[in-house]
Amino acid sequence: MNAIVILSLSFLLSDPLSMATTKPNKASSDGVIVSISAISDGLELPARVKDHANEIFKEVEKYNIGKERKERNVLFAACIYIACRYSDKTRSMGEISVVANEAPIPDITKAIGFIAEKLNMDKNWLISIKAVDFIKRFCSKLGLDSEAVKAAQEAAVAYDNITDSSRSHVSVAARIVYAIARLSYEKKLLKDLSEGTGIAETTIKGTYKDLNLSTITPRWFAKPWDLKNLGRP
Repeated sequence: MNAIVILSLSFLLSDPLSMATTKPNKASSDGVIVSISAISDGLELPARVKDHANEIFKEVEKYNIGKERKERNVLFAACIYIACRYSDKTRSMGEISVVANEAPIPDITKAIGFIAEKLNMDKNWLISIKAVDFIKRFCSKLGLDSEAVKAAQEAAVAYDNITDSSRSHVSVAARIVYAIARLSYEKKLLKDLSEGTGIAETTIKGTYKDLNLSTITPRWFAKPWDLKNLGRP
């Protein structure tokens, strides 16, 4: 009971796709129930991720969990999060929370733990996201070429290996992608990245000093003098 309050009540739903929805990118003041389909649409997820999330939900539903509107939204958010992880389409809990009627992140975390335990999943892997998990998506948003994507991925892996920074992994990923884009011939404005990733310009700027670009940027992609001339965003 104490481990996860939101999963303590009997479940009253039959199909998560048939439930009432609100605009997926905007929280509702009356606590209306969202759906796996609405959350998936709001996050622009492929159909296979939505289908996997529904499969997870159906398995968890057997445990008679959830009842209140908020509880259901949290459970749907957790199913989406897990499906994204297994499909290599990682989304942060913050991103998912926004389109799940502001489902509380601590509750989503607890729900993920419950599902992982019941369905024999690796909870540590599920919640241990890295900056590199967001790189491919952010590069795609900006239309970067394969060489830039590879450089950004290597930089993100290097960053994750050398630092235990408390910075959000999603904001670190955004800043790495921006730095790589500025180093390449595909120059991108800070505004482009902010709009493409949903990360505020001030957040991206604030992450800059923690990157240690001279250490994490692959030498085959940029030389020391290129990094010196890069400056601040």
